Amino acid sequence: MDKIDKINEFIKIFFISIYMFYIYVKMVNYKDNNFYKTVIIVLSCAFISFIDIFLINFVNPGVIILFLYFIYNIVLAYITETKLINSTIIVVISFAIVYTTYIISVIITGILIYLFNISINNNNPLINIIINLVEILLLIGITKIKRIKNGLNFIKSSGKMANTVLYVGFLGGIVLTIFGLLKGSVNVLLNSFLLSGTLLIFITLIIWTQNQITKQYKRNMRDRTIEIQTKEIVEQSKIIKEIKEENLKLAETIHKYNNRLSALELGIANALKNNNKTEFANELGLMLEETKELSKNFAEETTINKTNLPKTNITGLDNMFKYFQNEANKNNIDFNVIINENIEDLLKIIDKPKLETLIGDHLKDAIIAVNKSKNPYKSILVILGISNKGYEISICDSGIEFEIDTLLKLGKERVTTHKEEGGSGIGFITTFKTLKETKASLEIEEYNPKTTNYTKSIVIRFDGKNEYRIYSYRAEEIKKKNNEKRIIIEEL
Repeated sequence: MDKIDKINEFIKIFFISIYMFYIYVKMVNYKDNNFYKTVIIVLSCAFISFIDIFLINFVNPGVIILFLYFIYNIVLAYITETKLINSTIIVVISFAIVYTTYIISVIITGILIYLFNISINNNNPLINIIINLVEILLLIGITKIKRIKNGLNFIKSSGKMANTVLYVGFLGGIVLTIFGLLKGSVNVLLNSFLLSGTLLIFITLIIWTQNQITKQYKRNMRDRTIEIQTKEIVEQSKIIKEIKEENLKLAETIHKYNNRLSALELGIANALKNNNKTEFANELGLMLEETKELSKNFAEETTINKTNLPKTNITGLDNMFKYFQNEANKNNIDFNVIINENIEDLLKIIDKPKLETLIGDHLKDAIIAVNKSKNPYKSILVILGISNKGYEISICDSGIEFEIDTLLKLGKERVTTHKEEGGSGIGFITTFKTLKETKASLEIEEYNPKTTNYTKSIVIRFDGKNEYRIYSYRAEEIKKKNNEKRIIIEEL
């Protein structure tokens, strides 16, 4: 490669790398115009171009590009604070877009030279300059497309990004395999295409199968939760019906005896007052005491016993559940606790006071939310136990749903949807602090009110990931207002 060829190669790789960065930041909607970071990018592009022209005579060009852009990928991930797995697929897409526009630019430049009958040497660097000018115009046009100019939504969702990686990997494997078959030969490079393609297809199929199994398990878990909730609703409805019937009987009994007991007490009291010196005074006094005792026993016997809650064997937690059961009863809210596993070992992950605060804050919010709701079904359900990913705490309620702005600000600002009831917004701030310390994740699930009595559930999952996830029937509406990478939003 002579000097002119090296200059052309340097210009080509340098500008392709710059354009890749331009497409990359557009795709992730990165807007931090930091001079220091810009300098790092420019120097990285120059470094890639220099290494390319230095090694091109010794190493296969494809291997060089693959290695250099892997390093470039790490730099871009660091600069834009993007997860490396997400950054990898974005780099691949960016390279595909830039290289495609480069080929188109070469064709357009060739047509322009032909039309204007320009006499110029193919190795003249001026051709590279014209190609780059054309490519810049094409890339600017691409980034003005409505679906791209504000970033790609699927990049913000790790689930959809993972699916995209699998699709690209699978298609790439098919392309490599077909290329290897069509060019079947003893050539080591071509045979490596066949081997690599087959291996890539095999790996992506394994990962896809594993993902499908995980998704199916999650669906089964969700169905199981809904089944438990539905069963709980049926049982509670049955209990409510029995209580109503019992209340009716009690009302009839009270109506029957109340006036008679009151009249008897008054008559005896008057008899004592007017006949203190009679021989029946002592007997009447005993009758009065017996009457009072009868009233007391009657009141005790007609008191409805509340449902006993299951024990967690954590004294403070059991006392707190009892307290919130009493608070719920005062507000005519059904309150139930389900414990599907021994949770004592949970205290090895989170301190007892922090666990009590965590649950207590959300139970208080749940009572307020249910009281504010017009939903005739008033219920709070707490589920504690172990899933395939570790301990979970789930608090379901039939109260009002979150405002979207509140969902997006949780953990960042002190926000509350019930300020007038004394809400300070400190609860979720404390929750996110505890989640960070314990590396637990917060999941907010929102259910369609047309299909279920429960409107939402707050799930604390001790999975070691420290993520904030929203699964909602209105996911698309939430995504439109979200511009943060910290929140994973998916359709429920």
